[in-house]
Amino acid sequence: MAAGPKQWVDDARRGVRCALQQWNPADLKGIEQCRKLLEQSANALRVAIDLLRNGDSTMATGLQPLISGLRRDISTMIRLVDACSAFRRGMALRHGVALSAYDASGKAVGEPVGLSAHGVVG
Repeated sequence: MAAGPKQWVDDARRGVRCALQQWNPADLKGIEQCRKLLEQSANALRVAIDLLRNGDSTMATGLQPLISGLRRDISTMIRLVDACSAFRRGMALRHGVALSAYDASGKAVGEPVGLSAHGVVG
């Protein structure tokens, strides 16, 4: 039997809760893990919304406050992840080390490379 909207919303909520529990802005690997959890939560929420739009509209009323709250939480956490990643990248560049680049979805691409500090004013 296929999962219903409630199960998808619950999955999204678990992902957000897990991301919040392990959040540590000083841990780059942890930041990346939080980003992945939030991405999975956003995808689960998207599936739930699609199911609600195409199916049982009576369930939508009961889930709407939860969906709205999850959207807000995911959006806030994504901004934190982006800010921490940008700060860490800026600090690394200031110290003469280039970190991985990021694609349009925010995923790291490539390996860190050394950057010559010649001509950089600190």
